[in-house]
Amino acid sequence: MLSHKDSEAIASALPAAFTKSRSAVRVIYTGSNQDRLAELFSRSRAALYEGASILSFPALGDDFLQFVSEHVHKSFRRRIRIPELAAAYERFQHRPRALIDLVFLYVSSDKPSFKDVLNARIESLLTSDLFQPILEQVTPLQKQICERLAAGADVSSIEARAAYSKALLRKSISPGSISDALRSLVTLHILTKPAGSHGRYSFDDPMFREWLHRLKWP
Repeated sequence: MLSHKDSEAIASALPAAFTKSRSAVRVIYTGSNQDRLAELFSRSRAALYEGASILSFPALGDDFLQFVSEHVHKSFRRRIRIPELAAAYERFQHRPRALIDLVFLYVSSDKPSFKDVLNARIESLLTSDLFQPILEQVTPLQKQICERLAAGADVSSIEARAAYSKALLRKSISPGSISDALRSLVTLHILTKPAGSHGRYSFDDPMFREWLHRLKWP
């Protein structure tokens, strides 16, 4: 929210407000996209520049899965093995809410297998139109980049540029246009570029990649 232009006044006022109350207030900034969050404190003209130390928020681990397994057995008299929970947790990008939603889906069903519920849930997501609005908001070049990345191909080589030119019926595609498209895809939370990845991009949501891989491209 604070990266939006309409929120600049709020972002600018926060440091002063926290400084005045620093003896009584401790602040933790968090968000759904670590790259965007880091930008608020690392970009020289940002209102919160150098306003906080950046720490990676660790994913909940085996203790969390053990807690979920024990709670399900205690409250619902159903068992879910830790490896099954771990597999589901990984498929949902280690998002606790997504895992808990799946657990409740399982305990409210009459299916004996948690794995079957997981597979049915994933299949339901991949065959739905959930991801279609994401694809509709990107430009033709961004769409071509997503298509290549979903297929496991590179996105900025000479071969990639030739493929874009052919698909978009253009004489050529400049490296700068590709860089701009990639930055926009990161801003849209469609792609991510992990620190130290040396230019390698990946999908912010691996399930969106699976959906794209199944898509019948024109």
